[in-house]
Parts: sequence; structure tokens; C-alpha cells
Amino acid sequence: LSAEKAIKNLQVMLFSEDGNYMADMQNTIYYETSTKGVYEFVGDITVDGSYITTGSNGSSFLNAKMMVLANCSRVSLNANNTYRDVLTHSFAHSVSPSFIPMWGLQSVNVEVREGERSELPAVDMLRAMAKVEVIMAAEGYTMEDVVLNRYNTAGYCMPSISDFSSLQNTASLNTELNTNYNSSSATDLTIEANNNKVVFYIPECENNMENPLSMYVNIKNAAGDDVDENLNNANIYFKDYSDNVSFNVVRNHVYRYTITTINDNLDMELTCKVKEWEKETETWDFTEN
Repeated sequence: LSAEKAIKNLQVMLFSEDGNYMADMQNTIYYETSTKGVYEFVGDITVDGSYITTGSNGSSFLNAKMMVLANCSRVSLNANNTYRDVLTHSFAHSVSPSFIPMWGLQSVNVEVREGERSELPAVDMLRAMAKVEVIMAAEGYTMEDVVLNRYNTAGYCMPSISDFSSLQNTASLNTELNTNYNSSSATDLTIEANNNKVVFYIPECENNMENPLSMYVNIKNAAGDDVDENLNNANIYFKDYSDNVSFNVVRNHVYRYTITTINDNLDMELTCKVKEWEKETETWDFTEN
């Protein structure tokens, strides 16, 4: 999906070190560079003089935190707002979105001169959705579709942040611990397979063993007969299969399930892999059968 790295709209905001709203960038222009998924932007921003400090050499400096929203609706803020007013800014779920909502933050310490351009540091963006893949690799079988038993119909653009003042950039955010769940749930979601593979995108979702997240896999054999009803269990769970402990669906993570075999005992054998989305290394957090 080309939308996984694409940006349709951009909102750049400045906040003080302790999280008070300062200003929005105006007349923003952005474009993709020669490196796919890397964008540059330029615009105008006006901040109150009280946020400008003077260095020992007499130069003026801006110390702030730059927050960027991409592919989200705009947040309307004023001087009475803080970063907390962005925490519940939401987006509606789409199983195959044209553009994926993203959020990023970067501390800024830059010399400023009135009427002149200042170069701001790069901002790493964090996708606000998770990517789920189910692959049928068992010889002689075809996957028709996957039915997700529950999901959130909306998600939050921004992750939950308890200590804004200490957060320096997107990379320093612990995405396993800083999640913001939406309570609006829906019933079953069916995703059709394409060449024995299902790919879909969902907002973060809290999981538990009392009402576990699961995906029912509809399977046919080479003769075209339904076999899922005859399996001991045709459900795939969001859990660590080695200790049967469920895990939450977290933003900017990939959950990949590969059905490797349907054995003579009618058990569906699979591998489960989880990692941060687009992390440079191909090392997965865990791999379990």
C-alpha cells in the first residue's frame, strides 16, 4: 500500500517545553524528496516574544517542541490550550485507508532572526495504526477471508504521553507503554484474501484474555471444500503462543501470522511475528509457533 508512507496533509505546531500551545505554522508547503517517504516542509510561524531567549553572544533562540500531525483533520488550538488537548483528537477507521494518520515530535533549539528562514530539525513520524497480515502457506489450502471479532472504529492521532516535558523526540517514546485506546468498538470485520494473503489496518486496541482479540480464518482445500469448521480451532489470537498471554495491538507495529501447516490432527500450525513498523532492522520482537 503506497499510503503507508504517503502524506496528504500536514499540520505543524509549536509547544513550550512544558506543553503549552505556542503557534501553528502557516502557509505550509511540503513535498516528497528523492528518498521515498521523506518529506521536506517550509512555512511561516509567529511566536510570542516571551518564548525567545537571548544567548551569551546576543543571538535570539527559540526553545520549543515541534509537533506534527499528518493525514489527520486539523486541530484548532489557542493560547489557553496545551498538548493534552491533542490527546483525544481522533480519526475514523478504514480497513484500507488512502492515507494513514501519523504523529511526530521533535525538540527545537534554533537561532532565529526576524524575517529570515531558520532550519528546523527532522521529525520522525509514528503511524497511528497497526498493520495486520495473515498469510496462508499451508500446501493444498486456500484462504478465503479473515473475520476479526472486534476492533475500534476510531483511533487517536497522538499517543498517550504522561510526561511531555521529558519527551525529546518521537524515537524516545516507548510505544509499548504509551498508548491511547478508543472505547468505541464494532462487531465483526471481514477482510477478503488476495492471493492467499490478507492485509488490513486497525487503530490501537486493548486486549485481554476475558474477551480476546481473534481472527477466524475461512479455509478451503484443493477440492474447494470448506475445512475451517472441521479444524480444532480456526481462530488466530493476538497473543504470545508460548505462554498464552495476550498482547495489545499497538500503533506503528506489524503483526504477521503465517499459517504453515494443517496437520493430520486438524490443528492449524502458524508462526506469529511482531515488530515495529518500518524499523530498519529485520529483527522481530518475537517469533512463536
